[in-house]
Amino acid sequence: MSEEKRIYVVVAETVDTPNGVAVQPCGRIAAQCAHVVSQMQVFRHHLAAPEVVDIYGLLKPSTTIVLAARDSK
Repeated sequence: MSEEKRIYVVVAETVDTPNGVAVQPCGRIAAQCAHVVSQMQVFRHHLAAPEVVDIYGLLKPSTTIVLAARDSK
């Protein structure tokens, strides 16, 4: 039985800046998650390891788990 591959993304709902606290709207959080997962998939494809790529050179499926952190601390 093969083990399911997962990509965990942790993103802050608020970010501390020198000017105060910036609250990230849902769309921005989703965009950040999409960018991270996209970069991870590119990295996985360049690995070309048997546990990541099938015999046709296609990426094996993976599950993305998004975790929200209350703030950047």
